[in-house]
Amino acid sequence: MDGIVLDCSNIVDEEQRTRTIKKLRDSGVPVVSIEYDVEGFYYVGADNMEPITELIRHLYDVHGCRRFVFAGGPPDAFANREREQAFRNCIAEFGLDPADNPILSGDYDYETGVRYMREMHEAKAELPDAFVCANDNIAAGLCAEAEELGYHVPEDFLVTGFDNLDKAVYFRPQITTVWQDRGK
Repeated sequence: MDGIVLDCSNIVDEEQRTRTIKKLRDSGVPVVSIEYDVEGFYYVGADNMEPITELIRHLYDVHGCRRFVFAGGPPDAFANREREQAFRNCIAEFGLDPADNPILSGDYDYETGVRYMREMHEAKAELPDAFVCANDNIAAGLCAEAEELGYHVPEDFLVTGFDNLDKAVYFRPQITTVWQDRGK
């Protein structure tokens, strides 16, 4: 064979992923890794860090946000880890206390956003100026539950998404989201 295409998105077991990568390294043929950056392999994937960085800087500079929550997806998902790292970098860049800017982990689904909002409400936690969501599904769930609980987005806090799904555009209130040209 001339080369191998690797998609680690469905390999959730770290041990299995490590074994697979080792076998591919030992194969001696070029490997293209999709959405999972592996040293020594060619990488094809979206930039997850710069869009989150730009988004948070905008929230900080233009909207005056000083307290954030990263409403994340699966902690072992490569894209989520990159988005989370960009969040951490921004919090450090602005000199904000990480304890006041928590990172939440869950799934990439609507119900995760519902759960995040419900848990913060039930804990009577101080709400942030902005929820930076790892994707639009989480953002939509968070917004819907917030409205159910009597909050109003964007009046009470801002919510952003990622992926530019149709639901972000047609959701009320419309969700600010990140669009990526994956065709480049």
